[in-house]
This record gives sequence, structure tokens and C-alpha cells, in this order.
Amino acid sequence: MDYKELATFIIEAVGGEANIVSLTHCATRLRFALKDDSIPDEKKIKAKKEYWEYP
Repeated sequence: MDYKELATFIIEAVGGEANIVSLTHCATRLRFALKDDSIPDEKKIKAKKEYWEYP
């Protein structure tokens, strides 16, 4: 897995760096505080199954 590609995809999918107020993580999730919660494209994010589903 290309982590730089994954990070770029996630940032774009949540509306870009300008939309991110803060980011924290736990063992299984990234938790974003966003300026505008209506911007993230949930369908686009869920469509990238190779990142979210493990064999």
C-alpha cells in the first residue's frame, strides 16, 4: 500500500487541507474536525475498498 497516495486521497476526499481544522487518530480510525461537514464525499471514500477491507 502506498501511504502517500492514501493520505492524498483522504485529504482530497474530506475537502482538502483548507477544510481540516484538526485530526486525531486511534488504533482503527482517523478523526477529523472539519470546517464544513457537508464537503466530504462519503461515496468516494467508501468506494476505495482496497484501503478499508483487509484480506
